[in-house]
Amino acid sequence: MSDLAAMVAKAARGGPRTLANVTGEVRDRQVVLDAAVSPLTDDRGVVVVVLVTALDRSQTEKPSEELRAKAVALDTANTELHALNEELRAANERAEEQIRRLEDAEEADSRKDQFLAMLAPRRSTSGTASRP
Repeated sequence: MSDLAAMVAKAARGGPRTLANVTGEVRDRQVVLDAAVSPLTDDRGVVVVVLVTALDRSQTEKPSEELRAKAVALDTANTELHALNEELRAANERAEEQIRRLEDAEEADSRKDQFLAMLAPRRSTSGTASRP
């Protein structure tokens, strides 16, 4: 709050109007003020009063800090989700490749079975013909 005292002293000497964010502690509580210090002069230009106005922004600062913290947490979670999504996409591609290989193997096995089925009648025919 010493910043505010310096602003008042400057205004009392005829300095220009000043605006500032002032932080300090009041009754064991941190406060944030938007303060305006304006010298008021008489007709001769002599400072007769220093007007100090302040708006307590302490309550709006706390939610802003909480929102910033939540935004950081959301960004972190979003980054993690993107990484997990990439891992899942890669795992899905590997699974699809395995499925393709299994389908190819099943197709080859089916063709082999068909080929062996075609040979089976020939074997039995040739087997009976060669028996005495």
